[in-house]
Formats: sequence, C-alpha cells, structure tokens
Amino acid sequence: MEYIEKYKEWLNNPVFDEETKKELKSIENNDEEIKDRFYKDLEFAL
Repeated sequence: MEYIEKYKEWLNNPVFDEETKKELKSIENNDEEIKDRFYKDLEFAL
C-alpha cells in the first residue's frame, strides 16, 4: 500500500503547516479517503 506510506510521509513532514496536518489527521482512519488523495502523484504541464 504505497499510498499509505505517502500519507505518513506527508503527515510527518515538518515542511507542512499545522493546518495541513490537521486535515491529514482528520482522514487518519479512512482508508478510502487516504487512497483517493495519495494513490498517485500529480503531474503538471509546463
């Protein structure tokens, strides 16, 4: 479950502010929501 590892990385990363961490903690026990948000990297066209 690679998306769980990405979620934990974001949750424990000191770069992210408390607002972001609060949002992440709010989905802590919701596997479907975590998967929906972290199952793939976003790609941006330049």
